[in-house]
Amino acid sequence: MTTPPSLPRARLPARTAAPAPAHPLARPAPAHPPGALGDSQVLALWLGIFDLKSPATARHYRTQAGKFVLFLQLLHPDWAPETHLQQASEQDVAFYEIALLRKPLPGGALLDLTLPEQALAALGLQAQPFGAALKKSSVNQALSVLNALYEFLRTPNGVMTWPYVSVNPVRRVRKSDSRANRQTDRHLPLEGIQAMNDCLRAAIAHARQGADAKALARHERRLWIFTLLFGLWGRREEISKLSMGDFRQLHDGSWKVRLQRKGGRQEEVPAAEWVVRGLRQYRASLGLPMGWQLDDPAPAVQGLRLAGGRSGTRHVTAQTLYLEIKALASETAEEVACGVLLPGHAPERRTLLAERLARCSPHWFRHSGPTIAINSGAMSVENASKMLGHASLATTTQMYYHADEQQTRSGLEALGDQLKATG
Repeated sequence: MTTPPSLPRARLPARTAAPAPAHPLARPAPAHPPGALGDSQVLALWLGIFDLKSPATARHYRTQAGKFVLFLQLLHPDWAPETHLQQASEQDVAFYEIALLRKPLPGGALLDLTLPEQALAALGLQAQPFGAALKKSSVNQALSVLNALYEFLRTPNGVMTWPYVSVNPVRRVRKSDSRANRQTDRHLPLEGIQAMNDCLRAAIAHARQGADAKALARHERRLWIFTLLFGLWGRREEISKLSMGDFRQLHDGSWKVRLQRKGGRQEEVPAAEWVVRGLRQYRASLGLPMGWQLDDPAPAVQGLRLAGGRSGTRHVTAQTLYLEIKALASETAEEVACGVLLPGHAPERRTLLAERLARCSPHWFRHSGPTIAINSGAMSVENASKMLGHASLATTTQMYYHADEQQTRSGLEALGDQLKATG
């Protein structure tokens, strides 16, 4: 259940006593001039932009912004209504991050942000908003939303003739503690991708040898999911919505795939021949013919066969893709760690790679593919950016292109060799 962007103070419960050292920033609120914009109004202005462009994004942003306002109201019950966004400091944002992670404060105490049942009902919530700890990636995303909000609030526009806030309290907190590195450290080297491929094909061969039809069907589908994610660099939501008819062959023999991007827009991206071979192999495993029509609505990834031989006709969920890749990554990590896969690698190297594989999720393929393609010289950054569906090349270079340190070292060694040759 989403939290509204503006939460009336009258609906909030009385704040329980907070640990004394936890919050030294209580200070009188500045007078709120009659007729001036307040938190609710500026939030409505900001969210209105996204309501027009992408309702799904607007809902997500409304939830994140409303949750932060609620946190500030609980942390500072003495502040004047409609001024919490104006008064928030870097320390408040740091406390918010701690609350989302459910970590103790420096003194060892936990922030008490539990809402009574009557308060939950008044706010339209079914669960405690700060009950369960979030993953670091989810906290990073929440802070990114708040960073965008405050960048909007400190920039005058056609409605706000002066900035609503003078500084962005999220900016430095968001960049601290190597957060950017944690956000982008989600990719595998080529040897990790190859290990997953080898693990899958060995599992398929074993299932065929043992005549295990159920296991064979699962591994064939898992191989196809792996091929789609690594070959198309799509988000798992995009891959889960694919239909057979989204694959089409052009007059020159090349292939394209139609993806449903964020905001409902559709975009065609090139498909390599090995991806199309993967589709044919998957169709063969389902007993389907090699050809298909452009308007074929059958899901590109289908549910496993049900009792009686019936196959699912609905699209699988993004969660199904997540669970399948997590299972594959876990199995691959175990076989790499014990040396069944990559036996020629040093044990230390296998241990590090196994740790990364254990953390792998579908989104890692969206980072790994561009990194490998760019570093190997197989694709330019510009083409990789277009393949990813990015509107800005900066997004590709900052978030999806990961420098290859080994390639950098080799380049520096080559420079040194040239220096020796000329000397």
